[in-house]
Amino acid sequence: MQPVRFEIEKFLDQDLHHERASIEELRNHPNITPLIRTAHQILRSMPVDGESRELRAQLDLVRTIFNESCDVLAIAAAEAEHLRGELRARILDHEAVVRTHHAIVRAHHELSLECDAMVRDRDAFLAERDALLASRSWRWTAPLRWVRGPFVRRT
Repeated sequence: MQPVRFEIEKFLDQDLHHERASIEELRNHPNITPLIRTAHQILRSMPVDGESRELRAQLDLVRTIFNESCDVLAIAAAEAEHLRGELRARILDHEAVVRTHHAIVRAHHELSLECDAMVRDRDAFLAERDALLASRSWRWTAPLRWVRGPFVRRT
């Protein structure tokens, strides 16, 4: 068996390894789940202890647990996608509300300017009326307006 191992080691160049980790680093890595640790431990013991039924049964159990986890993750992924779609819809709704709000603010501003102009015009008319009523000519022509009275047809 040594010649085969020698050929394999000759073929596998250590410089081609992209990731390297010791067994201890793998065991203690925070992203390695207990399921992966169990599978790794079983696979490492197979070359030493041989492929017994018990080890294959343990691997089958790991595979079953993994498949069930994938099913759960698939459901969670589908729900996450649904929620992303809902979020996109709410964002579009929010953007539409913001656009409407801006349009209302602009219209309010324009109406405020128009209202201010009307108030200025009213104030100018009232000042003009008050000036006319206070004028000497208005006071002097008061008897003529009284003589004219309500019976005279106005043209």
